[in-house]
Amino acid sequence: HPKIANERTGQLELSLDKRDRLDLFKQLGASIGIQLISQKIVFVEGPSDKEIMQILYEEYSDRVSFIVSHGVRQLDELTHTIGKLLNDASKFESFLMLRDRDFLDEKERVNLHTKYNDRVHIWSKRCIENFLLDYECILIILKGIGINSISSESQISSIIKQITNDLRDETLRDLITNKINKLTGIGHIRIPHEIAANEGAMVNYITTYRNEFLSKLSGEEIHKIIQNCRSHIGKLQGEELLDISDGKRILQLLIDRYIITNQKKIDIRAFRSLLANEIKKKKKVPMEINDI
Repeated sequence: HPKIANERTGQLELSLDKRDRLDLFKQLGASIGIQLISQKIVFVEGPSDKEIMQILYEEYSDRVSFIVSHGVRQLDELTHTIGKLLNDASKFESFLMLRDRDFLDEKERVNLHTKYNDRVHIWSKRCIENFLLDYECILIILKGIGINSISSESQISSIIKQITNDLRDETLRDLITNKINKLTGIGHIRIPHEIAANEGAMVNYITTYRNEFLSKLSGEEIHKIIQNCRSHIGKLQGEELLDISDGKRILQLLIDRYIITNQKKIDIRAFRSLLANEIKKKKKVPMEINDI
């Protein structure tokens, strides 16, 4: 059976009946009207992804619909059946899923691309905001809102480098969290339906899961994970560190340190939109985004 998103928990679970394909499509975030009208449907992770893509692909607005779907993040749980259903559900048989790379390694990223026949694209950088870190365009935006203390792209480069280094501990924390969740399979317990009526069997099943969970999180294992992650992040420099850092946080700290402190007011959403528009205007849309 295909899996669909539970509206209450956001988790993917087995469907108990044969849902209509369009209903399945709707569960992932698209309205029936959009499915029937749009030639291409692109599922993205969050509102910021949608806003950025709509700006960069404005000329295709009559043909492409960007749909925010929280189901995108559970890609590792999507089956080939889901992929086929999604593909068949669109009138024009054309859909794509985009998601942040987060901390997937290159092998995991390539495997997901292959598994879903390139209907899923995982960014090569941590998140889409990382692609907006264009020094020339950032400088233009800063000057446009009256920040004159920064006058060169090299200054922007140094500022971004400093912010990225300052975020190193946050990046380490995020990586450790990711590794712990992946190791323990938090949120992945599935009680077999054949024991659902047997309380004793369910207790035994959950107890076994708990014991396995705890065994994976021994003190020794926790120390090992932290040390390995610290070593990995500690070795990263330059573009490698930048690519694994959170682009959203980089933009926010840039605003906090160099715009707010100069008595200017702009929120990250507005700044991000200005930046995306400038990148498009300058015809500097990153090749990876352009190729999509």
